[in-house]
Amino acid sequence: MCKHILTHISLILLPLISVIPVANSARLQDPTRPPGVKFSHQPGSSKAKPSWILSSTLVANGRRNAVINNRLVSVGQTINQARILSIQSNAVWLMYKQKRIQIKLLAREIKDFSKAADK
Repeated sequence: MCKHILTHISLILLPLISVIPVANSARLQDPTRPPGVKFSHQPGSSKAKPSWILSSTLVANGRRNAVINNRLVSVGQTINQARILSIQSNAVWLMYKQKRIQIKLLAREIKDFSKAADK
């Protein structure tokens, strides 16, 4: 009977023990994060400066759009407290706290279809 009681107690305690590491996981670093990468908002930092990541731009047929922080935006809109001033094929100019900030696409080949359409 003693073995039977110990088995029931272990079945109750085992799931509770497995939950304890989850409570401390907020303090752990992401092991898959590349070295040197820092995010603008870290837990515990209340006045983190906003950041903007430019993923792509579309400048064609009178349209000027960009994808910043996974959001489609155009000139005049705001994102993370910054107003979009201009969108070019490889960069976007923002106004943040009365300062002009330029964010660029990652260094890679930028396809310019406008020249091919002229031929």
